[in-house]
Amino acid sequence: MPTKGKKMSLAHRAKLSAAHRRPATRAKHRAAMQRVYADPAYGAKLSAIQYARWAVRIQTVVAAYPDQYPPGYADLVKLTRPEDRERRSYARYLWLRFRATVEDVARLYDAQGRRCGWCRRPIGFGRGQRAPLGVYVDHDHRNDRVRGLLCNRCNRFLGILEGVHGSGLFHLIRYLQATDPMAPPGSVDVL
Repeated sequence: MPTKGKKMSLAHRAKLSAAHRRPATRAKHRAAMQRVYADPAYGAKLSAIQYARWAVRIQTVVAAYPDQYPPGYADLVKLTRPEDRERRSYARYLWLRFRATVEDVARLYDAQGRRCGWCRRPIGFGRGQRAPLGVYVDHDHRNDRVRGLLCNRCNRFLGILEGVHGSGLFHLIRYLQATDPMAPPGSVDVL
């Protein structure tokens, strides 16, 4: 993250910390917080000012490190609702992990018929298409290539199956066929 000016020395940081512990500074902070609690409009105004300052800072960072943020992230920063915060967080996670955007996942969701890619049960994408709800991005752990979208149950089961190497899956199928109560005796058919 880019820094403005010089880095803060330990002595300067200690001096600031000591200043914050002074009774006068604590009283001033307490008075400001009481005003925020007493006047919700003032608190909202203060929050808006703080958010605007953060938005300017983050847009500078996005411009400086474009490979760390998905396309359109600077526009998401302008949105201020809590659900938009979730969407920003999810958008950055998708970008850093899979180099995919929320729109890519939404297109995949529609392409799969809004159902789990494995069991075909309906899955929800979230509140107002902002964040996923019960949708898991299935990916190949060797190269992080996205394979599709799964429900929680199928995603967990697939994770367990991927842990079974070589003949483990073969033995699992053989076990299930051998213990099938509906199969006639001696009719175990191994792949």
